[in-house]
Amino acid sequence: MSISKDKLLNYFKCDEDILESLAQRLKNEIQELINNLAAMNPDPEKEFSDLFKNLYNFYNRKSYFLDLMFTDIIHVTTTAFASTLIKVRNDIKNYIWGRVKKREFLIIILIPGRKLILS
Repeated sequence: MSISKDKLLNYFKCDEDILESLAQRLKNEIQELINNLAAMNPDPEKEFSDLFKNLYNFYNRKSYFLDLMFTDIIHVTTTAFASTLIKVRNDIKNYIWGRVKKREFLIIILIPGRKLILS
């Protein structure tokens, strides 16, 4: 499916409005992904594994969002777009670090000849 830029600009004032809309959509979908993981409440190790599997599948299906996620915020022209991207990145980071800080999953460190398990 392709939509001409001219047609899109009938609904948006400028290119940045299109990017802001996509960024907002990305934010909503990532938040839904995180909420679904938390609601399933699997064992912590599985939750952590599922997070990365789900993010991989999400970006595989919607690869155009990767361009947004890795946009260099320094070169972003609108504050709304930049703040939405920062929010998405922080949501993912906070979810991961929140689990790490709570130690809600098992950390396994492999040392040659030994296995050290931290919980």
